Amino acid sequence: MNDIAICTISAKNFSAHARTLLNSVRQFHNDVDLFYLVADENVSKIQQSNASFEVIQASDIEISTFYEMAFKYDIIEFSVALKPFIIKKLLVQGYKKVIYFDADIMVFHSLNSIIQLLNHCSIIITPHILSPIPLESEFHNWERRLLQNGSYNLGFIALSNTAESGKFLQWWSDKCVRECYREQETGLCVDQKWVDLVPSLFNYVYILKDVGCNMAYWNLHERKLQSSMLVNGREPLIFFHFSGLDLENINQISKYQNTYSLEKRPDLNDIFQVYKKNVLLNGYDKVRNLVYAYGQYDNGVPIGLVARRLYSAVAQQYPDPFETKKGGYYELLKKNKLLESNNPKPITIKQIDSKSKVINYLLRNLCKIIGIDRYNNLMRYMRYVSVIRRQTFLLNAKWTFPEIVDTEEPRS
Repeated sequence: MNDIAICTISAKNFSAHARTLLNSVRQFHNDVDLFYLVADENVSKIQQSNASFEVIQASDIEISTFYEMAFKYDIIEFSVALKPFIIKKLLVQGYKKVIYFDADIMVFHSLNSIIQLLNHCSIIITPHILSPIPLESEFHNWERRLLQNGSYNLGFIALSNTAESGKFLQWWSDKCVRECYREQETGLCVDQKWVDLVPSLFNYVYILKDVGCNMAYWNLHERKLQSSMLVNGREPLIFFHFSGLDLENINQISKYQNTYSLEKRPDLNDIFQVYKKNVLLNGYDKVRNLVYAYGQYDNGVPIGLVARRLYSAVAQQYPDPFETKKGGYYELLKKNKLLESNNPKPITIKQIDSKSKVINYLLRNLCKIIGIDRYNNLMRYMRYVSVIRRQTFLLNAKWTFPEIVDTEEPRS
């Protein structure tokens, strides 16, 4: 057993990416132990006898609310919510330092600079950006998006085995159990927004401002890869985050943006080609269509987002939401006509435009009927209830107002 553990998490269908990440770490480090937590079941399908890392099935980690989390969160939310638990497990096993990477990262340089920082701090996090995005840039609205998505990117986090990191992990795991949603309406972006509070809540937190760490589409305005794998000609590229990359269209760089492309950023072409080659060699075509164990009920019917969001309100009554036997959560949804279609058709811009005209007409007349003051209160309520998990009335469940005690607008 080494002193340092490096880990990642994904479902089975993303295992080629996870393998690529861990193999890239091994190229530079024989002095660390590698772990792959699979947020799925039947992990034997992705195990290899010659792998240089240990595979752990997520259900083997002791989490009292495991199946509730597996159901109420979608595939991304669930993988993310497991982060503090695998890190805590490794620290309890005796590792002095633990580094977590998202599975869509590749390491291109030694991690020694990060490992050494952990001699003096308990928690290391990386900001999305290190400099303002120019207003003339097509990407300038990303700063506003960071107010929604979080200042720090949690595709990477590193911790040393200290009392302070223990306090942080307890706090973080509590948040991940309860509210690890991708939910713009409530200001949540899985685990990421919570960590905005970490530098003020905990001690020995190091904000790593190294342009070679966590380079990704969101900071390309300030970082350029030059000869000898140097970022901005001075710092080595330690790891690149290939967030949102579609292997069938790597020219786009990320599906989450349309400002940059490999045509516009030829400096990135080589590492994107290397990354694609490695993910393909690590079995991408074999695993990409593996079925997510927590994506359907036990009768094979896919679980819809509404079903996931409403589940917490009745979780104690239905401890196994995946069951479809009589008297279960599935039957409750069916009774209330809440079973969602397998392939809902996305609404088009043209449909939105035509429907919005009708809705706006009705709202304008409603405002005239009830008056502007009541209309304003109605809109405030609609903002609240637009969050699906607050619509427990759909299940005929007990009605509560857990977050609307103070109806005043927030002030600083």
